[in-house]
Amino acid sequence: GDPFLFRQSRRNLKNMPDIARFLFICILILALTAPALSQEEDEGGIWTVTAGVKYVSKFTNNGVDLSQDQPALSLNAGIAHASGLSLEINPVIVLGSNGGYQQSSFALAYEKSLTTIVSLGLEFAHYSFKSDTANALAGLANSFSVDFDFDLDPSSVSLSYSRYLGGGGASFFS
Repeated sequence: GDPFLFRQSRRNLKNMPDIARFLFICILILALTAPALSQEEDEGGIWTVTAGVKYVSKFTNNGVDLSQDQPALSLNAGIAHASGLSLEINPVIVLGSNGGYQQSSFALAYEKSLTTIVSLGLEFAHYSFKSDTANALAGLANSFSVDFDFDLDPSSVSLSYSRYLGGGGASFFS
């Protein structure tokens, strides 16, 4: 492999907040060992572990280019239980000479089917940003969301309420 890319990846991991680094490494280890840990149910395992990497030509958040026209990696690691409870971490690392850790989010969520067509989702998320970020929501480090999904075959409708906590706060309906 490319030793420069390895050194840069190691540096970016070191620059992430301690909790982000800890959760990302734990979930990544779980993703790699999931087959050994899973228990069988009628339709599959009790636990689902996911990990992913997405390359983007530039990273924008709320309409603001936070990567200064540089490419970025959006990492994702998560673990979900068959009961509907899940934990996910999503760090973003900008590549290039002025790159490095940009932001991360941690989400604890619960999803429950209320009827055959209606499901409820609850999520608490914490966001952490690079100290010199231009992100307008950087002062609002936590959010709480409630989602109702209506599965009306062949289409679906979603209603969502999100509340950002801290500072002046902000609420969004979609």
